[in-house]
Amino acid sequence: IYKWKCVAWQTAMKDSARNKPFYSQQYSVSAWMRLKIKVIEATSEIEELRKKAEKYSPKYVPFIHKTPPSKSGNMVEIAIVDHHFGALIWGKETGGADWDLSIARKCWNTALESLMERTAAFKPESALLLVGNDQLNSDNRAGTTEKGTQQRNDSRYQKGFSTSRDVTIEGAERILTAVDKLVIVAVPGNHDPISTWHLGDSLRIWFRNNPRVEVRNEPTSRKYVQHGVNMLMFAHGSAKRKLADYGRIM
Repeated sequence: IYKWKCVAWQTAMKDSARNKPFYSQQYSVSAWMRLKIKVIEATSEIEELRKKAEKYSPKYVPFIHKTPPSKSGNMVEIAIVDHHFGALIWGKETGGADWDLSIARKCWNTALESLMERTAAFKPESALLLVGNDQLNSDNRAGTTEKGTQQRNDSRYQKGFSTSRDVTIEGAERILTAVDKLVIVAVPGNHDPISTWHLGDSLRIWFRNNPRVEVRNEPTSRKYVQHGVNMLMFAHGSAKRKLADYGRIM
């Protein structure tokens, strides 16, 4: 409604039964309306994206091992922490190595392959992939951490997030070629707690049709995984405590 009008008036009338005049109160309310084009367009676009996502979502088929799957009972933990996708570092300025999105992607893939090669001899039956832990350098388009610390970033936040997400999906697919079961645990860092949650949710949606993948993305600062008689706890940044407190916390 972009315009409206309310009018009231009295009309003289005659009561035919009593043959007496009287006044009748009259009202008129009018409204002018037009379609909320922007809202309709946004709603239609969201619905279109939803349908595309459902159509594209991969339909996974059971993985067929070339060799019999391992029955070792071992679980390999793949943890690449503090990777800081999106950070822009000039080695001459910092006294260390250069760092940008391209370098970060290459190093991530190298680290993943290295960890898988080093643990292959244990013939793992399952794998635990930790994501988050300051995987992204900033947590918003302003290029800051959650608490507002300004960061130097390579390109836009969206580009950093999408790169981080894509290499994680590729890494998970790579791990699935070596194990029967993959558990992905999202651990929020102090640089990227919201981005980590979004990353975990993206992975949950991507692998939703794969029964061999479980994504744990609870909105808690500490995450727990039990394997056999072993209990593991993962935390980062402000979630850390003194070593002596860990037993009581767990």
